[in-house]
Amino acid sequence: MTQEKKNYLRTLEFKSIRYINHDICKRCEGECCKKQSCMLLPCDIEPFTAKQIIHLLENGDLSINALLKENIAIPFLGIREREKGVFSILEPHSSCSKLTEGGCELSDDERPIIALDLIPSYSYPNCYSTITMEDIMVAWTSENVKNVMREVVKYFLKEGETFDEIILKRIQAFEHDIVSGVNKLVTFADKYSIYMFAKEYGYKFRDDVYELIFK
Repeated sequence: MTQEKKNYLRTLEFKSIRYINHDICKRCEGECCKKQSCMLLPCDIEPFTAKQIIHLLENGDLSINALLKENIAIPFLGIREREKGVFSILEPHSSCSKLTEGGCELSDDERPIIALDLIPSYSYPNCYSTITMEDIMVAWTSENVKNVMREVVKYFLKEGETFDEIILKRIQAFEHDIVSGVNKLVTFADKYSIYMFAKEYGYKFRDDVYELIFK
């Protein structure tokens, strides 16, 4: 566990927050983990270097996703979900690749801060995190972090390809799937989040897409 990660967890403890309750999570059997994996903060990765991140991505541990800040796509990292690849941008969620029949295969020290911060509840989905999307955005938009992630993304792009082109292709694939009806098993929450991301990104959907999603 990095010192920065320890410091972050101490700030949570100062808020009188007790993180990790194995008994509650064991009763729940990881319902949240069955639906999606955890987002990471940069201090979850030691060392936070392009070389280390590339290794973790090639090893199948992590995936690259995207946040939006003022219509600009910012890459961030999350634990790899099942049946996902290096880029999992705007894809419907699946279960966390680290979830096993016996629970999370990661030790407490290895788990992301967001997982450690999760306040469990006896009644899912009433678990919650004190870490906000604003906290996550701030962490992934520092200049040092952006520079490292720029190098990481470039490593996995095809020659002449850009990060924005990957996002555009994923949005267009989503639109095609909505119109053709091939993604009927995708949850409304995933459809909604992908649709709203694309709208904020500035993509103009076909007129019938809204009705097909929200009807």
